[in-house]
Amino acid sequence: MITRRHFVAGTAAILSSAALRPALAQSTLRMLVGFAPGGAVDIVARTFADAMRASLAKTVVVETKTGAGGALAVQTLAGAEPDGNTMLLCPASVLTLRPSVENTLRLGPERQLAPVSQACQFNFALAVGPGTPARTLSEFTAWCKAHPKQASFGSPGTGTGPHIIGALFAQQAGIPLVHVAYRGGAQAMADLFGGQVPAMFTTLPIVIPPHKAQKIRILASTASERIDSIADVPTFTEAGYPELRFEEWFGFFVPPRTPAPTVEALNRAVRAAIADEATRKALAKVEFLPRATSPAELGAMVKADSERWKAIVQRLGIKPQG
Repeated sequence: MITRRHFVAGTAAILSSAALRPALAQSTLRMLVGFAPGGAVDIVARTFADAMRASLAKTVVVETKTGAGGALAVQTLAGAEPDGNTMLLCPASVLTLRPSVENTLRLGPERQLAPVSQACQFNFALAVGPGTPARTLSEFTAWCKAHPKQASFGSPGTGTGPHIIGALFAQQAGIPLVHVAYRGGAQAMADLFGGQVPAMFTTLPIVIPPHKAQKIRILASTASERIDSIADVPTFTEAGYPELRFEEWFGFFVPPRTPAPTVEALNRAVRAAIADEATRKALAKVEFLPRATSPAELGAMVKADSERWKAIVQRLGIKPQG
């Protein structure tokens, strides 16, 4: 079973809140989010914002910049002043996957975002709505083959991790599965409930509560092992799809050319938030695993994940757009 190791690395090194402030003098920090309110990114951003207000002794405002599957928020940050007063909470796939499917998201060296810290880790899942007559992954693939005109899946947006994982699953299962892109997971979930879309690939945490309430059914997760809180749900690996093993993460970034002392001050603020028991409980409640990293570690993760996604996109035959 999955354990909650990695909660807080080096919390003993966290400085007092007073030590976080000199590099961050202004009174308001904008925390950009590229997906609609109510989705996974929004939930995590608001949890961190609440904790960071205390450690930074300043107002932290979550600002929604939806559009282009999270790309608008990235572009907004890339053009922001490097003064430590604008920050982005971003799903890894927006930075590591999207550039392989959309040319306009390939930021030049002078516009590369500065990494601050990872925020949390989680997995993806395939869920079906109440009107889809499938209780297992094999039943779902059989239903798709028998009803090719109805076989489709929603995702939080084109070029996101759930979109590409859904396409990879369809290819490996040999089933017709049309992708329906939404502007965030919350909108896709609403249509899943209403029967407008029969299935959805999305972040695992946001589908666990309705799965437990028997409003939808999670058929499989991309975790390496079964999740304690939903032990009845198998992994894709168990079901015969070992390549559908993915761990996703959210990370904090600041504009290019942000001074190192400012980046370090924000890194300490993120670590302080993760060290806070209320933050850990809030994230654990929705199945996010809090995890802080150094800026250099996050930068290395972006590079490694980018290479993996690029290989998958090429194998699927998806051509970059734009």
